[in-house]
Amino acid sequence: MMNFNKNILTLIKGNSFAQIFPLLLSPILTRLYSPSEFGVFALFISLSMILGTITAGRYDLTIMLPKKDDSAINLFILGFLITCILSIVLFIFIFLYYDSLTRLFLLKNIDFPFLLLPIMVFLIGLFNLLNYLNTRMQYFKSISNSLILKSVSIVSLQLILSFFKFGSFGLILGQVIGQFVSNMLLLKKVFKEKVLSPNKMDIVKMIALGKRYISFPKFSMVASLFNTTSYHLTSLMISILFNISTLGFYSLTQKVLSAPSSFIGTAISQVFFRELTIDKQKKVNIESKFFNMLKKLFFISIPFLIFLFYIIEDLFAFIFGESWRIAGTFALIVLPFFYIKFIVSIISVVLIVYEKQKVEVIWQGFLITITLIIMLISFYLHMSFENTLILLSLSWSIHYLILLLICINIIKKLDCNNYNCTINH
Repeated sequence: MMNFNKNILTLIKGNSFAQIFPLLLSPILTRLYSPSEFGVFALFISLSMILGTITAGRYDLTIMLPKKDDSAINLFILGFLITCILSIVLFIFIFLYYDSLTRLFLLKNIDFPFLLLPIMVFLIGLFNLLNYLNTRMQYFKSISNSLILKSVSIVSLQLILSFFKFGSFGLILGQVIGQFVSNMLLLKKVFKEKVLSPNKMDIVKMIALGKRYISFPKFSMVASLFNTTSYHLTSLMISILFNISTLGFYSLTQKVLSAPSSFIGTAISQVFFRELTIDKQKKVNIESKFFNMLKKLFFISIPFLIFLFYIIEDLFAFIFGESWRIAGTFALIVLPFFYIKFIVSIISVVLIVYEKQKVEVIWQGFLITITLIIMLISFYLHMSFENTLILLSLSWSIHYLILLLICINIIKKLDCNNYNCTINH
């Protein structure tokens, strides 16, 4: 338990700084870049996150699962090879269809750096692989430091490039370079500790492991695509159905409210994931640990929800400037949803631990369908963005509560007799 808490604190430290530092400097950035420039940046991030999350075929998730480190390393190499291939394919596709993509996203009058997209996608895929490999090896300090370095690099470059009138390209270039230096730190750690070396690569074992965990590219990759698409689909649709400035406002709302999940939720989730995986391998009952975590998350976070509900609009205007007050209005609308998502996203690692990819795919499929339907209703009824956001927030909240019930049901079905735990199907 002491190591568990220590590991959580180590990751929280890095994640906290990585999120708080950009937030502290956001009031400066919002005065150096316009809402429309933030909108272009948000569009780039949305596209890169949708593609980057799946570029390793979701074999990054499998790195935590094998008992032997050699197997985990071969899964890492397999994921890396897939990442390289898909990034090259994406580059060729963008090169061939650059004009068509510009028309699709209504970017005729905007110089959008599509050719940077494959680079960012590759870097995100590599980061996911390195992150899980470092987590498995319990190099939590290395992960923490990489997040800090990434945060400082991104914001510093964005501030510097703003004085050279780079516009939205300055925001994007800072993000790409920051991701690169973060990856290099994680890579340096695994090479220094001799975790990765050419003699550990086994083609036969890699193929066997690829087949063993084939459910991850078959189901988890689709689920992850659905998840990131549903999360970023709103940004894509805003740029098409509304305007790029509205996307800029919403992107700030999303950035601020996602911070707790990013710097606290991710840290807790990573260590919780590791603990559940170990308990599963040892065939230990995890029901009490699961519900204790759920109760802690609920009671610790509820006071913050109530407090923010009364001040969030004025808080946005005060911190980011009066011209950004509308982002605070958006934040008030989606605040309950982000609270629910914060809790459920941590708890839902049980779906990965117990390889419930099919359930995840179905749930994610409904999530993206709901988002698309609401966006289409908004378009045909000429609804305002605020009313559209109310519908989205309500629907997303209900859907995440359904996911929580699914996770509870999985835990309840654990049948433990003398620490011999199996799942009832």
